Amino acid sequence: MTELAGKAVFLASQAAARHMSDGGRIITIGSALADRVPGPTLTLYSMAKSALGGLTKGLARDLGLGGIRVTLIQAGPIDTDMNRHRDHHRRRPRRLSAPSRIRTCAPGSGGRCSIP
Repeated sequence: MTELAGKAVFLASQAAARHMSDGGRIITIGSALADRVPGPTLTLYSMAKSALGGLTKGLARDLGLGGIRVTLIQAGPIDTDMNRHRDHHRRRPRRLSAPSRIRTCAPGSGGRCSIP
């Protein structure tokens, strides 16, 4: 699972970057579960999503000089049929990541990120 998830995002980002000679944006989709493992059976999923954080930072550093921004979005629980049995949609949402952890990596920054 982790090898497939990381490799797929890497290969897709690599292919997309080839078409961004004038700069652009690559957005990877992670999960709030990358930072927390709230229950059993989520270890591999959390590990795969955590790997996207490192991959995104590396891509931002490598592609930033070419004017390509790379961003990771770590979404929380979403009310879908798949998650309905977990009762997320009835509980008050709680923040798993603080706004202070959101970072912006500007093109040409060499991977250095700042807090907006």
